[in-house]
Amino acid sequence: MEVKIATLDDIEQICQLYNEFYAYNNKLQPEYCKAVKETGNYHKSVITDEKSDIIIAVDNNNILGFIHIKEDQTPPYDSVVQHNFAVIIDFIETILLEYHIL
Repeated sequence: MEVKIATLDDIEQICQLYNEFYAYNNKLQPEYCKAVKETGNYHKSVITDEKSDIIIAVDNNNILGFIHIKEDQTPPYDSVVQHNFAVIIDFIETILLEYHIL
């Protein structure tokens, strides 16, 4: 298995994982979640943004899972030393979807 930063070539497989995730959520909570199809536009913006990345786990050219992270900054409070940090936006793994662990 290889772990690497996603490129624009990975968008199709990333979208497929999101589609499975959305369908699963829709099954669990149809009153709150829709089973929509990803277009890839959002993920293209994430991959090309300097402040965010999608890190993928790949085996035999198949994406097994990914984590979408974004750089953020503390608010300008007097009591906090300003600093940057990473925020996890999404974490999706095929094993979670396959075994309905989510």
